[in-house]
Amino acid sequence: MKRTIVWMIILVSGSAPAAFGLGEEEMGNKPVGMQGGWPEGILDAVNDPARVYRRWVNGNEQFYFSGGPAEINRIIAAFGKVKIERRELMLRAEAGTTHTFGRKAVAFTLCLDLPSGIFLHHAKEVGEEDAYPTYAKLILYLGDGKLPLAKLEVPRAIRVRRPADALGGLRRTLTHTDAYVRAWAANVLAEFGPDAAPVVPDLLRTLREDKEPYPRRVAAKALGQIGVKGEEVNAALRAAASPESPAELREAAEDALKALVIPKDPHAKRREAIAAYVEKRRSGGAKEAKETQ
Repeated sequence: MKRTIVWMIILVSGSAPAAFGLGEEEMGNKPVGMQGGWPEGILDAVNDPARVYRRWVNGNEQFYFSGGPAEINRIIAAFGKVKIERRELMLRAEAGTTHTFGRKAVAFTLCLDLPSGIFLHHAKEVGEEDAYPTYAKLILYLGDGKLPLAKLEVPRAIRVRRPADALGGLRRTLTHTDAYVRAWAANVLAEFGPDAAPVVPDLLRTLREDKEPYPRRVAAKALGQIGVKGEEVNAALRAAASPESPAELREAAEDALKALVIPKDPHAKRREAIAAYVEKRRSGGAKEAKETQ
């Protein structure tokens, strides 16, 4: 069933305007037609039978797929043939879960992110690909165990990355002049979880020094989800949770402090395996390029 909604976000900022948007979602794998601006060949990936859900918000379309090695490798192979200059696959250690507009959980293994419309226009204005990508990319979540790394088949035409590769751009975006953009970067870092640990000092700076409450609130959330424990992080969150702080910031800081009590990262070994896989692939690619020179 297809569902279309009009939604509104009011930014918690004295200077930022309210943001309006249109969203559409659909469960299942009903085929979709070619849209303006989509790259040639993308429909073979978009309309794969393994698709379980799709969502469109302000031109940013996301397609979610679930399956094992046969299904996921088939989609990756189709993506490798799309007529675009940049093809990317991001590997994540967690299990994939998203939510419908009605907050129903949807489990998935692979996401195809296809920016267009208003989102793409804004992404080009921001000019920071790691925070606001302007190109189609795949994100593979390995935490459900359906696809062991050893059975992953990725064409050489696709660049394989991991969250650590995107931290530099996200770090820069935390200092953007637009409060909403800074908060967006902090939210992406929150989604990266422990992979974003190197950027904790930057998030602490946002939490303490940002002039707007919205980026501070999302930075607090990110610190809780990244899970780096230590007195500096605890002290900053306790200060943000004080009665003098705005209610929403206080709540975010309190939630983050509770999250820091959670035991060590359950996906640590898988993160190490992903890092080794990406490095091996890059080394192999460099060797191949050298041998053909």
